[in-house]
Amino acid sequence: MSESNQSVLIVDDEETHCAMLRRIIGDLGFAVSCARDGREALAGLKAEPPGLMILDMRMPVLDGLGTLRAMREESLAVPTIVLTAHADVEDAVEAMKLGAVDYLRKPIDIANLSHLLDTHLGPRGEKGVGKLPELPAGIVVHAELMLDVLGDLARVASSDAPLLLTGETGTGKDVLAGLVHGWSHRRTAPMVAVNVSALPESLICLLYTSDAADDM
Repeated sequence: MSESNQSVLIVDDEETHCAMLRRIIGDLGFAVSCARDGREALAGLKAEPPGLMILDMRMPVLDGLGTLRAMREESLAVPTIVLTAHADVEDAVEAMKLGAVDYLRKPIDIANLSHLLDTHLGPRGEKGVGKLPELPAGIVVHAELMLDVLGDLARVASSDAPLLLTGETGTGKDVLAGLVHGWSHRRTAPMVAVNVSALPESLICLLYTSDAADDM
C-alpha cells in the first residue's frame, strides 16, 4: 500500500487538539497533515487526496457538514471520520448520509482511533510497530489477543496523551502500566502508583487542583 493511501488529513480549527491528534496518529505509524477549516481541507483534497480524513464538525469558515456537502458536489471521494465534542446524534446521522464512514467524539479514545485507522486504511505493515519492545524478565506472552494489546500499548507509549487502563481486580493493570512506563520516554523517572480508593475525597480534589494549576 502506498504512503499516500496510508496518510491522514486532520481538519480541526483548534490548533492544540490538531497537534495532539497529529502526534498520536504519527506515533501509530501514519503520515499526517492538518487543515484549519473545511475550505483549506477541500484545497488539500484536490491537490493530494489522503487515504483518510478526520473532520471536525464545528469550525468557522466551513464546518464539517458544509465540507461533506462540498465534497459530494465536487465528487471528492475520500473516506471521512467526523469528529465532534458535542453529543449531537442528528449531526452524526446527517454526516453519515453525506458519506462519512464513521464518527469519533472528543475526548478521543486512542484504542478506538487506532482501530478505525486500521479498519479504513489497512495494516500499517513496516510503518507500524512490527516487533514489541523487550519484555521484562518473568513476563511471557503467547496469546495473539494479548500480543495485540501489547502492540497497542507500545504504539501509545511514546505519546503524551493520557491513557486509561480498565479491568477487573487481578487482571494485570499494574503490570501493563509498568510496561507503558518502561517503554516511554519517561522511563528514567519514577513511576508512582496511588491507591485512590484509600484516599479521602477532599485530598483527591486537592491533588487534582494542584496538578491542574501546575499545568497552567
